[in-house]
Amino acid sequence: MADDITRDLVVALQAITYSGENTESLLSSPINIYIDSTDPNIWLPDTAVDAFESAFGLTLDNATGLYLVNSSHQSVLLETNAQVSFRLSDVLDGGDTATITLPYNAFNLQAEYPLVENSSYYFPLKRATNESQYTLGRTFLQEAYLSADYERRIFNVSQCTWNEGAEENIVTILASSATNTSQSTPTSSSSSDSGDSSGGSSLSTGAIVGIAIGAVTAVVLIALAAFFFFRHQKQDAASEPERSILQSPAPQSISEFGSKQADGNVFVIPPIMHGELSGNDTQIYQLHADSGRHEIYELPGRGIPQPAELSERDAESPAASAMSLVSPDVSFPSRDASLPSPDVSRTSTQRL
Repeated sequence: MADDITRDLVVALQAITYSGENTESLLSSPINIYIDSTDPNIWLPDTAVDAFESAFGLTLDNATGLYLVNSSHQSVLLETNAQVSFRLSDVLDGGDTATITLPYNAFNLQAEYPLVENSSYYFPLKRATNESQYTLGRTFLQEAYLSADYERRIFNVSQCTWNEGAEENIVTILASSATNTSQSTPTSSSSSDSGDSSGGSSLSTGAIVGIAIGAVTAVVLIALAAFFFFRHQKQDAASEPERSILQSPAPQSISEFGSKQADGNVFVIPPIMHGELSGNDTQIYQLHADSGRHEIYELPGRGIPQPAELSERDAESPAASAMSLVSPDVSFPSRDASLPSPDVSRTSTQRL
């Protein structure tokens, strides 16, 4: 195959032979030529076209660019029933060859409007201006089988078989990665059994493609289902704290630290949870008191009057009666004396 995918079917045309009233060669030298089913014509070099014109008595119509054939000339060509054979190979010289033979009826095509004003027969031959135009078109494929394996980049061209009632034999072209493991047939089995066993040993290309598409579809569906499932679980887990907050009981009282926004929403500071600190084993010990006795000193007083006994005359006066005082049960000590110790008996009350 050629690198150009639009014209990748290229063969080596080694010879073109005319067989009619006489036999002659119509191709002076081998050429590489394309096989193209989109074009009905056969495009050949100038020398080959001139040889065709001479062999079939063809004349080019300049108005239409076709080799038109009138009815009388057509009758002569049909009676002659000349044939043209194309010898093909994968190399220009030598090698394996395949010969495709076309009867004149394969060239007897009918042109219609807009190619011509009136319906007419024509010979599908074109003069190529360069090698890139050399082509075997649909006219050639009327008498040839063409099969192409684009994965392996090989193709096959063979002669059509026109035997009426011939048995059909269609062979599947398997992918290069597929392995055709045909089972061995026992010698005692019949030919029909061996055909059934070999036919069921491998899958067709369509079956393989169908299985692959089904497997890919199943994987995609499983992945989508897992994605939506885990997404739903994640959404439920995220919404659970919100529901618990909304469903929690409202606080009984509003803390004094609560603040109120302009829209009236009160934001409450939750009450502080008081808890007792965990205790430890550290004990607090009290210092021992010393056995010594400490004297308590009193600041010296200044100008403190000493108690004195009133005279009889002053005691009888009303003012003195009203101002009678009872001294406390402890007498005031002298300025320089120390306080009595706790075991000293208290003094008696002095009478005024």
